[in-house]
Amino acid sequence: MHGSQFDLTWWEAENLTGTLYDPQLADQFLRTALEDTIFVLRACKANFFPDGGALIALLRYGALSGDLGGGVVDLVDKDIDIQVLVQTQEEFEIISQCVHNQLDDLTKGWRCIPSPSKVTSPSLISHHGFTNV
Repeated sequence: MHGSQFDLTWWEAENLTGTLYDPQLADQFLRTALEDTIFVLRACKANFFPDGGALIALLRYGALSGDLGGGVVDLVDKDIDIQVLVQTQEEFEIISQCVHNQLDDLTKGWRCIPSPSKVTSPSLISHHGFTNV
């Protein structure tokens, strides 16, 4: 794409899907979603830890993204992966219901899909993006 009608940096040309995201805005949304997630999981007294791209970013940068200089932001992942540790099915159901209730109480755009009683691994969606709990 170099020299074409599009004015792209080398890293945009290599990763065209990345050009669909504003890295600073995506980082702000993901940071808010992570803060909400941590707040809710702590309120539910869940044992949890980041996983996947979220873990890599937090270890690499101490944040969900890192400034590489020259206007380039490394947005490591476009979602947040969190693992929740439980010992029993009953504990899973209690924590799932608590997470569901806590997110319903937040006025930040979260809604649970579907209700935890209908699935074994609830997916949560917010205006920030998708999160699996």
